[in-house]
Amino acid sequence: MSSLRFCASLLAVNGRRGVAAVLIAAVALVAAAIAGRSAPAADVVHAARAAEPPEPSTNWAGYALTGSSDSSATPLSFTSVTGTWTQAKAACSAGDGNSASAVWVGLGGYDLTSQALEQIGSDADCSANGPPSYYAWYELVPAPPVNLTIKIRPGDVITSSVNVSGNRVVLQLKNRTLGVTFTKRATINAPDISSAEWIAEAPSSCSSYNCDPLPLANFGSVTFAAIAARDSTGHAGRLTDPAWTLNSIQLVPQAHNSVGFGFGADRGYARYTSTAGTSAPLALSADGGSFSLSWLANPSASTAGTSTSG
Repeated sequence: MSSLRFCASLLAVNGRRGVAAVLIAAVALVAAAIAGRSAPAADVVHAARAAEPPEPSTNWAGYALTGSSDSSATPLSFTSVTGTWTQAKAACSAGDGNSASAVWVGLGGYDLTSQALEQIGSDADCSANGPPSYYAWYELVPAPPVNLTIKIRPGDVITSSVNVSGNRVVLQLKNRTLGVTFTKRATINAPDISSAEWIAEAPSSCSSYNCDPLPLANFGSVTFAAIAARDSTGHAGRLTDPAWTLNSIQLVPQAHNSVGFGFGADRGYARYTSTAGTSAPLALSADGGSFSLSWLANPSASTAGTSTSG
């Protein structure tokens, strides 16, 4: 997002750039980076998912819906996604000044080759110089993220949605506690509607040379509720709908020490030193309408992709 970042500018930067937009410039600059040239100031972004199979990810946690796993089935796309959560209070301590956490719903971006993502949500970010900051944002990757003026406080109940029809996108965020709503209508060239997501994310700090996931701020736990999606056939459902494939994702940090941008599992990342991550999605309701995630200081990848019904 803009302003100080999709997640606030924790690194004293003036804006945020989407990973897809940075990739073009990065191709020309990787050689210079390897040669030791200093990088410009970093921006903070929310990136497309970075993952190693089956479903551990260095930056995302939650659920993504895709079409049927049957290769003979007609490919499906999604036109609508919505979810509700209560804004968590960040538990920040000394040394957490560059940590951040984002919660959002979106369409696209799940495929590791994706170059687009339509998303809207809220952030809770730690600060080295004061209390945590809370704010809402939207992002239409590869365009830069945009911070919203709508007020967000810990404990506020937030409902967000993304709807796509052709090239037209409608993003909406409601702060139900304060009774205020933000709506953004836009036309974009090639929206990605191959998936629908409900995600907690460790945003990324990006320069022209590389992108590094920020440490995940301690958000305690978050519950997504009132979950719903609609696909391109007009079929509406929730996470457990048998018409779709449910993909479980756990945020498990890993060390990325290369310089510049990679693709596939390492797309957009150079290094990540924090051990903070999340549980696998928990307490998936029988009707598929809700689930929870918990912050963990040092998660184990062995439980990635496992959910617990409750």
